[in-house]
Amino acid sequence: MKNTCNSPIFKSLALLSKKEREAILQEQCILEYYQTHIEKTVTKEVRALKLRNVILLEFAEKVSSFLDSIDVTHAFIKGIVLIEDLYPSLGDRFLSDIDVLIDEDDFEFAMSKLQGFHGFTAIRRGSWEGNNFKAELDFKLAYGRDFYVTLEIHRKLMWHTEAPFDYKIEKSKKAQSKLYTLDPTHHFFYLVYHYAFQHNCQKLYWLTDISLFYEAHNEEINWEEFERLVHRFQMTRCAGFVKKLSLKAFNISLDKVSFSTWLPFSRGFLLSDNQRGFYYLILKLFLKDRFFRDSVRYLGLWLRN
Repeated sequence: MKNTCNSPIFKSLALLSKKEREAILQEQCILEYYQTHIEKTVTKEVRALKLRNVILLEFAEKVSSFLDSIDVTHAFIKGIVLIEDLYPSLGDRFLSDIDVLIDEDDFEFAMSKLQGFHGFTAIRRGSWEGNNFKAELDFKLAYGRDFYVTLEIHRKLMWHTEAPFDYKIEKSKKAQSKLYTLDPTHHFFYLVYHYAFQHNCQKLYWLTDISLFYEAHNEEINWEEFERLVHRFQMTRCAGFVKKLSLKAFNISLDKVSFSTWLPFSRGFLLSDNQRGFYYLILKLFLKDRFFRDSVRYLGLWLRN
């Protein structure tokens, strides 16, 4: 955490005008983190985020108990489990929704049962290859006022392949909620995949997650297994680029990640409130090891949808 707070990326942000800085922080989903740990202030935004995250965690625990009661194996992924595991306060990490992974064999059964869960209002399914591996279920909860939660159900971890991935599940160890999650090796691999392969290194809070996860769990990660997965799913550039970004942005060296890449670092891209343009296109095309099979094919699918 100390390395992150004293990092080049936050020093660069401090040089901007307040208006510019807050626009970037808002877009990159790290406004509250910056306010708490850099500006050392507890703002109304931080208090509101903390309250929201308390409610989301409580809801996740209820969903987990419900899935247990119908014998559906599941694992919560990304922010909902990382917020207790990696961050000092529940007001430090923005959560847009709750992500949960359910085995494909149980996916439709779980979806049908969750539509009868308290507060359910709507369901949205992905319409193309880039998002048809998941569905979003909306819930309205009563906490003095209407409070809306989206539960994003994944039937697989990686959108671009149907290849089997025998992920391991465990109870979160540090978190009070004790939600089921992926084991550290598979979770770290997925965080790299999600940030770099799937989203082309957009959103600084996802890079923050990766850097803090490495600091917290690098001794628990099976690095031989991680390397095997990176090679198997053609993600050597992704892993190498995330390693470069973590060092350049946060002064956190992912020493045990053995990959590297020629792709150039751009602090301007990380600190943009509109991550589009030529550099984004370079990442979209060249972050993936297989140019035609993954990069060009995905670009075509994305443009059509």
